[in-house]
Amino acid sequence: GYSFSSFDSFNECTVTQQGTCAEYDRLRGSRIALASAELRIPLFGTEQFGLINFPYLPTEVSLFADAGLAWTADQAPVLKFERETPDRVPVFSAGVTTRFNLFGYTVLEIFYAKPYQRPGKGSHFGFQIVPGW
Repeated sequence: GYSFSSFDSFNECTVTQQGTCAEYDRLRGSRIALASAELRIPLFGTEQFGLINFPYLPTEVSLFADAGLAWTADQAPVLKFERETPDRVPVFSAGVTTRFNLFGYTVLEIFYAKPYQRPGKGSHFGFQIVPGW
């Protein structure tokens, strides 16, 4: 929900005193803290590693929650949960994802994510190709 390429327009931004986009600025900094939690369910796979024995397209479904905080030496973070603020607050997202192992070569991931500190964006679908399972 917070990839740099997902920012479509300046309309979803909360403008800071410097005239920049607060939602985008929260992702940049020289110091970071991250947390992530996932509950993975192996849907399709081998008899030992899947709920359904279908080894031709290993698939897992996951619920996830992520949190991140980026700041600089000049701009300290504000530790509060607010959606529409120009402050440098932590960002949170949650959602569901499905990963498919394509022929043992690459992994296709389709996700539905809700980024909480981007009220102008809302929940959205996306996909990505990732190098490993």
